[in-house]
Amino acid sequence: MDGLDLSNIPFDLIINILNIAVFYLIIRCLVYKPVKKFLSARKEKLAQEQEALKAAEAEAEGEKAKYEALLAESEKQSRELLSKSREEADRKAAEILDAARADAAKMLADANAGIAAREKEALGTMQDDVVELSVNIASKLISRNIDSEDNRRLASDFFEKELGGMRRG
Repeated sequence: MDGLDLSNIPFDLIINILNIAVFYLIIRCLVYKPVKKFLSARKEKLAQEQEALKAAEAEAEGEKAKYEALLAESEKQSRELLSKSREEADRKAAEILDAARADAAKMLADANAGIAAREKEALGTMQDDVVELSVNIASKLISRNIDSEDNRRLASDFFEKELGGMRRG
């Protein structure tokens, strides 16, 4: 058997096993440890970024809550201001209405006073006219001697003449 020598197999096997072990140690020292270190650093960096992201998210939630509270407060103040404005407008409207009613009552009282004064004046004028008419009638009656028929006719003519003129005028 020329081609295959089996006597050296255990020695070759031991050398191959040693080569594999040395190669494994070299690979482990040169490649595995740096790759493991790189992966650990990357994992640590991702964890830090995740924590920073969570902190930023929590801060954003806090800001959101703060702004929502500010928004609610401003809406509340807006409603209060609107309510106060409405109350002020209602109060002003009531004042204006009260003033208008007082002015209307004063104007009505002045008008009634004017009417009463004109009535009084008209009554005074009418009384003067009646007195004058009575004096004229009496003077006509005294100036001539008449009987009861003449008296009626004279009074009727006089009133027709005097009162008819007043009605037309």
